[in-house]
Amino acid sequence: MFFVRCTARINIFHRLAPEHPFPTGVHDCWDALKWAISNAKMLNADPRKGLIVGGSSAGGNLSAIMALLSRDEKLDPPITGQYLSVPALLSPGNVPRDLQDEYRSRSSSLDDPVLKGADLDMVFGMTNGFFFLHRCLSSL
Repeated sequence: MFFVRCTARINIFHRLAPEHPFPTGVHDCWDALKWAISNAKMLNADPRKGLIVGGSSAGGNLSAIMALLSRDEKLDPPITGQYLSVPALLSPGNVPRDLQDEYRSRSSSLDDPVLKGADLDMVFGMTNGFFFLHRCLSSL
């Protein structure tokens, strides 16, 4: 558990696939992030004291993308931290050879009642998020 002292917290609701294909959600989040910075005074916030993005699952993916975009686009003020809860940041095809024995969750969770292995393939194919995120991470 951790505690963050903050002056403002903003929840972003982005448009979802398949009705709004990738990268619509990325654009929505980027626009919202820039809006929040531009309207910081109205929000009683000072992003120069710290700007943290975060999310769970797909929100974690989008938060990671926001951090990389902020770096590449030289966002001012910059993102100073991330909270990423269970993001899917590594596609199966990009697992380093020496770590493949440790990357078992997709194959050992095929009978998971919530998100089965085939469903994961459908989700990743629908968003193409892995491919976009991989391009961003490749530039690190």
